[in-house]
Amino acid sequence: MNIRQNLKNTEGITLVALVVTLIVLLILAGVSLSAVFNQDGIFSRANQATTKYGKEKSRETLELALGEVKMMKYEERPDETTYNQKLDEQLNKIGQIGGTDNDEVTVDGFIWKIDRNEPKIIDYIGEDDGIEIRYTITGNDTWTKEAKTITVNVTVKNNKGALDTSSIKVTKNGTDITSSVSIGSGAFTLTTSDTTETIFTISAKNSEGEQSTPRVIKIIPKIDTTPPTLTETNATSSGMKITIKAQATDTQSGLKTINYAVTPDTIKLAEDGTSKATGTLNSGEVLELTATAEGEYTITFTATDNAGNTSASATAKVTTIDGITIAEAKARIKSMDDYKELLGTKVIDYNPPAGGTWRIFYYDEGDDENPNGYFGDGAGTIYLKRDYDTTKTTTLSSYISYNPIDGGVMLRRQCPLWSVGAGGSAINLLHEHCVAWLTDPNVWNDEYKTADAYYAIGAPSREMWTKAYNAYVEEYEPTRGRIGCGILNQYGYGWCYERRRTIRFTLSWIK
Repeated sequence: MNIRQNLKNTEGITLVALVVTLIVLLILAGVSLSAVFNQDGIFSRANQATTKYGKEKSRETLELALGEVKMMKYEERPDETTYNQKLDEQLNKIGQIGGTDNDEVTVDGFIWKIDRNEPKIIDYIGEDDGIEIRYTITGNDTWTKEAKTITVNVTVKNNKGALDTSSIKVTKNGTDITSSVSIGSGAFTLTTSDTTETIFTISAKNSEGEQSTPRVIKIIPKIDTTPPTLTETNATSSGMKITIKAQATDTQSGLKTINYAVTPDTIKLAEDGTSKATGTLNSGEVLELTATAEGEYTITFTATDNAGNTSASATAKVTTIDGITIAEAKARIKSMDDYKELLGTKVIDYNPPAGGTWRIFYYDEGDDENPNGYFGDGAGTIYLKRDYDTTKTTTLSSYISYNPIDGGVMLRRQCPLWSVGAGGSAINLLHEHCVAWLTDPNVWNDEYKTADAYYAIGAPSREMWTKAYNAYVEEYEPTRGRIGCGILNQYGYGWCYERRRTIRFTLSWIK
């Protein structure tokens, strides 16, 4: 009774008392002491089972941690530095990193070799007889411009026995700070507000009374006070389109975004109704804006890094004109869809002697039946038409007997339906003579043709008008519906003008 009483404390039976009780019970049950204590005895097997369970639990803990990092790697695609930081953070939470290449991890007293790149366990090294120190760092996840407090939560454990907390030593940048740390039972907190690198070391005695190799915790505060640098700012214009591009670098916290602002802010809104006069770019990104007014525009660029620093501004200027160049028209119009988008767009560099404002009127795409284009000028021909001009008038009745120099070749090309009809064999009606004058390049080339055009004539036929009209309503006013075109009567193919109608515009083709 005295022995039992001495083995008790205020909380009940101690582990020693429990072991003695079990031994007594086993002896009373007829089990020999050798069967309890020898190499293959009950206690040895129990110890082996405990070790095996601890090893499997250690593996499971490590595999879960590596699995989280692996998922992050393939979902977020971080750079190599960020990836290794995330891997170390995860491993330091559940164990202690070691090895020459930081490829060994001790978890609950069991040491594992890992492949850091995969990441995965590749081998079991053995049991650890020493001290295991785990830690997590908070307060240093994001970059800032100002100083901040960074916290290190530390847990020290002895995997082979009771932890001697009095043996724990802590240094900061080489100075012993153990006395200022509340060690407690082995879980404690360290802090630093330094703006430069801080190095903590932690060690403790193992069950053999040996001081462990100090665990080094290096903290580099994510503080960046240097703004990024704009390396390129560029803006160009084409008609009413403004194209901007900028590039920037930041060697510390990294570039977050490039900001732009357009003045004046007469820029077409985004589809959701928000303004596009201000916004952000990625470095090297090309952005196209559409101006709603002609004139000079100033684009101001700045760059912001991940700490919130903003660079000095840089500007670029462009001037918009409500139109495009001939070269741009030829480069951009490669299909009927392209043409419909630019139908009616002013061509700013078609400048014949007679002047005038010229716009994209029609595009002859051609097809299997008309490989040379419907109007015979070649597939891919672009037709321009001058704006209505009241200062240029001619009375068609003056040409009721006009005979074209080319014998009506151009007349028939511009009027395919008339040319194959009953009246297309000869030009002998008053209307036909008038239209022959309209479609004879010899009449119009001197005043309205430039080197960019094949020829110029006085007006498009109704057939071309119909095709241009249908393209317009399909793109912009589909509720109006398409219209047809055909031979109207014995006087020939239906023209846009009667004999006495005045001519106030001209047509020219380019390809």
